[in-house]
Amino acid sequence: MNYPDALEKPEQLLEIYDAVRTYGLCLLEEVPKYREGTEEIAGLLSFVRETHYGRVFEIISSPNPAVIANAPVPLRPHTDENFREPPPGIMIFHSIRASEDGGGKSVMTDGFRLAADFKEQYPNEYELLTKAPIPHRRFIKGVGLRAEAPVISLDYFGNIREFRLNERTMGPLDLPVDLIEPVYSALSKMFTLSYESKYHVSYLLKDGEALVFDNARVLHARTGFNGNRHVRLTHVGSDEFYSRWRQLRHELNGDLNLI
Repeated sequence: MNYPDALEKPEQLLEIYDAVRTYGLCLLEEVPKYREGTEEIAGLLSFVRETHYGRVFEIISSPNPAVIANAPVPLRPHTDENFREPPPGIMIFHSIRASEDGGGKSVMTDGFRLAADFKEQYPNEYELLTKAPIPHRRFIKGVGLRAEAPVISLDYFGNIREFRLNERTMGPLDLPVDLIEPVYSALSKMFTLSYESKYHVSYLLKDGEALVFDNARVLHARTGFNGNRHVRLTHVGSDEFYSRWRQLRHELNGDLNLI
């Protein structure tokens, strides 16, 4: 999608919302690379959700980083910050400088498709991962965050509502003894499935491009790289995001089906 067009044309803006709603993600082109441009994207779509990282987090490659996001290493598929309640809703990766070696590709996975295939292959394990609360933690200086939820959250009708998976933030399971091994086994199978390349869509974000995606549905990963890479990260509330989607859809199309 062309970002300048979305600023000027409500119809183009609706296409961004529709893409995230339908596919879980959307690629924006021609986004200004200055810092305010990152917040501008967020403000166009919803409200910035400020955290201990601030309103915008700078992901800049470093040989000795304080956080793994800044290391030039590959990262496996995961959803972000499951230690928050709620976790980040809509994520925005704004590429300022792509690694000159062609590494650092974004790897996206549809968690809803992953969960559906997991259910077909491992029905008993699927049932466990829709019920067992998985704790996630972040304890660093000045921060003590903890939340727990199943990997797969369902609505009343059994439809997948949310997907949370991240081995790097998981805490020890707090479950009855007879469930510990079955749940760990189910988690292992889910992680293994998520690593299969058939579920991955890879793309090297170019300078001035931004990737908008739903963190409750889409897992993201990254290939390793050896060059210099700079990406800005911000996220916005999914409640306001989908509220604006419904309102804009109604204004442009007269659509009264706001579900």
